[in-house]
Amino acid sequence: MARPSISAFFRFALRSNLYASKIRLDASARALVPRLSGRVLDVGAGAQPYRRYLPGEGEYVSMELGESHGADIVGSVLDIPADDDSYGGVICTEVIEHISDPAAAIREIHRVSEPGSLLYLTAPMSWGLHYEPTDYYRFTRYGLAAILEQGGYRVVETRQIGGVFTMTAARVSDTMVSLLYRIGFPLKYVVGNRARISILSLIAFPVVALVDAFATIADAVIPGSRKDALGWAILAENMDEPVPK
Repeated sequence: MARPSISAFFRFALRSNLYASKIRLDASARALVPRLSGRVLDVGAGAQPYRRYLPGEGEYVSMELGESHGADIVGSVLDIPADDDSYGGVICTEVIEHISDPAAAIREIHRVSEPGSLLYLTAPMSWGLHYEPTDYYRFTRYGLAAILEQGGYRVVETRQIGGVFTMTAARVSDTMVSLLYRIGFPLKYVVGNRARISILSLIAFPVVALVDAFATIADAVIPGSRKDALGWAILAENMDEPVPK
């Protein structure tokens, strides 16, 4: 199970998205993304948070559905604008739950990836609705493995993101933090939006960190707590096998 670092907690406190799930995703990316190499495509890159974990000698290419976040290319994971075997690695985080045909997305990623290249994939198992209405699926580790294997990949490593206690704590904390941001919205007109976010994040951080710390300990020591998870992070290898359509 990926564990966040102390420095990551403090970076986390000063960002607008004060969510326990995101800091755990960051911890998993910090551990696995450096194993990718060469020309790496980040599918649904958003603000490109994991770019910094790639080896310095590689080339990073970001892709988004629209011209947002300064993406290098615009396209869909179901129709990536690239030739076969174009990339030496792919990052695809928190994307396939928003794709109506996730198996087709994996096949398309396989198509544009070099044989032997690595895919870093994350997806939620227990999370609330988001980016509606295009929020279609939740995945177990076995469901993700099946889709990857059918798409021509071999699972190299799987990391659990949270357990039943951290999942529960995260859902409650996220709800409370969202309420705090809503209550504190008028501060925007007094100190500005950036300062408002920093102030409210620092107010919420001690409570969120304390609750999360206790939940992390509970997940580690209480039997059966790992039967649930916020989600999964998987590193998989392109096996260069024919992918059925």
